[in-house]
Amino acid sequence: ALMMQGKLDTAEKYFLNCLNINKNYKPALFNLALLKQKQMRWKESINRFNSYMQITGPSPSALKQIGFNYLNLNDWNNAMAFFQKSLKMLPTDATTFILLGDTFLAQGNPKKAQEKYRAALNLNKDHKLEKILQTKIKNILPEKNYNK
Repeated sequence: ALMMQGKLDTAEKYFLNCLNINKNYKPALFNLALLKQKQMRWKESINRFNSYMQITGPSPSALKQIGFNYLNLNDWNNAMAFFQKSLKMLPTDATTFILLGDTFLAQGNPKKAQEKYRAALNLNKDHKLEKILQTKIKNILPEKNYNK
């Protein structure tokens, strides 16, 4: 609830207090990593998610979030690698396919992006998301010029 109100500092203090008591407290580790992401501190978020996984082992949600951080750092190769690792563990996650599509698109590969959006569309049972995805797919015009 603290994060929703945008009281990031209060939330951060709370999570850090939890970790002072128990440095391996998984929810605090995960949420702190997420909080760093909301603060757009991408690299710090990556480090936090890695600390989380040192305790939990690989987790599809942490891997996806790390990929998202790399996507925001314009590090396409790392973004893709982490999205693919996440999908290996959780092959039915539509969001990961969408993020992978966004990465391909950002990288200037509309064909691959379309492929990933369609995969997400096939997994997805949510009509609102379906419309968004169809728009994403429609907006990829074959003659569009992608500048790297």
